[in-house]
This record gives sequence, structure tokens and C-alpha cells, in this order.
Amino acid sequence: ASGGIRTRVIYLTPQARVLDQTMVEELAREKELVLLCGHYEGIDERVLQETVTDYVSIGDYVLTGGELGAAVLMDAVSRFVPGVLHNDESSQFESMQDNLLEYPHFTRPEQWHGRKVPPVLLTGDHGKIEEWRYQQAVARTQERRPDLLKNSFVLHTFWYGSQEAEEYASCLHGRISRYGEIQNYNRNKLIRSRNVLGNQELLLLVEGAGADGDVPFEERFRNLYGSGKTLAWICSDGSLAEKKKEFLADRGFRLLGCSRYSDAENTEQTDRLALDIRKKALHLAGR
Repeated sequence: ASGGIRTRVIYLTPQARVLDQTMVEELAREKELVLLCGHYEGIDERVLQETVTDYVSIGDYVLTGGELGAAVLMDAVSRFVPGVLHNDESSQFESMQDNLLEYPHFTRPEQWHGRKVPPVLLTGDHGKIEEWRYQQAVARTQERRPDLLKNSFVLHTFWYGSQEAEEYASCLHGRISRYGEIQNYNRNKLIRSRNVLGNQELLLLVEGAGADGDVPFEERFRNLYGSGKTLAWICSDGSLAEKKKEFLADRGFRLLGCSRYSDAENTEQTDRLALDIRKKALHLAGR
């Protein structure tokens, strides 16, 4: 341990929670990790009770030892360590962070062995392409890993106030999910429109400093409703936080929490918050 903080000691065993992308991200934020690998009959239970902080499995099957499990964990975690990958962008977001399988990929030529690239990918319309990718990811997950869908949320990020709020909303949204929508709730058209979010949807409200000065919070979101199970998180300057929580709860939202509006350039803080929101969303939904 360093600085009085206990180092996390992980024991690789099939008798544990299965490693997933959220756990990988969490472990990647630790300064140190110790991995214990049992062999054949494992490790004396007294040693485990005294030293182990986390029990991790890589799947519901048995190996002769934990070394391969440790290698899998190290590879998954190391992808989030700066400088490990040639292109740091490639570790920023993976489909498994959305609890969806990757959408199908296509390259040139446009036709190969009688099979054509989907026409939408040739349009150059980025909006339509992203929608196609999302639909394909959901369809593939439904077909091959339907168990993942219960942990998947559609993210709706609504921001209002200053331009800085828009930048932060976009940054935080991108750290939480690859998909979903970002809406500017400075617009009167959105304020007047009825908007109802469903069960597996997550609302992220981002308000800039002093944003309630022109239109009160209750007035701005008077036409926004949840299903009773819709999850929500508020990023604000802290003003009237309790009233806002009560307002959203009365309109069918389950509050995950509230955080202070931050600087979009503080990537470490933004990454930590995004991971925290995703973990709490899964926990509150009982998944």
C-alpha cells in the first residue's frame, strides 16, 4: 500500500463476479493492483480472508490455474493506461461500455462475393450512419447476447445555459455512452414539446452557472416526464438542488445523484464521474 491507501488484491476464481467492462475501467483507475492466482485446489481460505479485497472470474468454467485469468484482466485493464495503445483514442469508448455488442464493420470493395456494403454507409450522412450502427448493435446483441440488453440504457443529455455547459454536456455524454442524444434546452420549441422517457433510459441534465435566471427549472422542464423507472442525474452549480430532485421525482424519475458542474477539459474528473454514473445506474436498476 502507498500513502495509507490499501492496495486492491484480486483473487482470480470462478467463484466470483464475472469481469466486465465497468469493472475493468474501475480497476484501471487504481495506482496498484495485486493479482493472486491459485493452482489446482486454490489458496488457503485464511490467506484469502486476510489479504483479498476483490474476487474476480473471467467466466463460468474451470482452468488449471488463475494465470490465464490474470493475463486476461491485465490485458483489459492495460488498454486504459496512457501510452499502452498506439492510438489512445481507441480505448476511449468501447461498445461493451454500452452493454451492446459491436456493430458490423465493412471496408472496400463495395461488393465482395456477391455481398454488398449496406447503402447507408455510402451516403456520407453521419447522423444516419450512427443511427444504423446503433440499430445494428442492438439487433446483434439481441441475437447473440440478449442477457446484456437488461444492462443497456439509452442516454438523453439535456443542457441549458452557457456555451460551456454545452461543451461539458457533450464531453460527459461521450464518456457515458457512444449513442443517445444531446439536446439544447435553451430552445423554446423543446420546452413546449412533451417528452416522455421510458424504463431503460437515462436522463443527464447539465445546467450552466446561473442558468435558472431567465426560465425557472420547473417551467423549463414542465413537459418532461419519466416512466417511474427512468433514471436521472443532475450536473449543476448546486443551486436549488433539493427542489430540482423533488421536481424530477414527482415526474417519474429515479434520481441517481447530483454533481457539480465542472470543466470539460478536466478529463480525469469527467472520466471518474462518467464511470460513477454508469455504476450507479446499474446498481439502482438492480441489474
